[in-house]
Amino acid sequence: LLSYHGRIYLRNGNIFDGDIHFSSRGVVEVYILNGKLEFDPLRIDRVVFIERPEKIDEGFLESLKKRKDLFVEEDTEFDELIRRVAKEEGVDPLLVKAIMKVESDFNIYAVSRKGARGLMQLMPHTARKLGVGDIYDPEENLRGGITYLKKMLEKFKGDLILALAAYNAGPLAVEKYKNIPPYQETRRYVRKVLEYYRRYKRKRISLKIFMDENGSIIFSFKNLKGFKDLLSE
Repeated sequence: LLSYHGRIYLRNGNIFDGDIHFSSRGVVEVYILNGKLEFDPLRIDRVVFIERPEKIDEGFLESLKKRKDLFVEEDTEFDELIRRVAKEEGVDPLLVKAIMKVESDFNIYAVSRKGARGLMQLMPHTARKLGVGDIYDPEENLRGGITYLKKMLEKFKGDLILALAAYNAGPLAVEKYKNIPPYQETRRYVRKVLEYYRRYKRKRISLKIFMDENGSIIFSFKNLKGFKDLLSE
């Protein structure tokens, strides 16, 4: 068990001395006289060692890298455009971003097997009806997609699940089954959009872990100049 004697400072002001171990389970363990304490990295401000540690356990770092709740979803080059156009159209920009993620993965030139194109994956005939001139123009494609989404929301009386199903499979299919059509692709599509929508709405934390020149470990939500984030290695 690789551990070093030191002091752990928590964000709530508490301080504990003991032998400190960075567990491959993604927690920091502190061995004290009468037992062991465990702390989630989100609770820790910094760890100061009496003796400089050679390194941080790779298993600990790898475990944290797998935790989706520790990192902010990456921004995209279309975020500002999505926010502006969605606000103008009265639609939640995070919903639009979730649809765009699933439809094209933010690829302007994406083309599906069925011929849907652009960021919001519009079929050419649908795009023409929506007044889209250049289907590969990000703003035109986005406006067309949002307009179509609003039509589906209106048609299905604000039912988001049915509107998403209609966006994918068409309104006739949804009307026929009066529910999400029993198509595997459509069911998977709706599930993925809702999953990304929830993820984008959730306030995410961006944790960074630095080692300073003295070997102290700093847990921060901001970049610290001059220090390398151990989680980015």
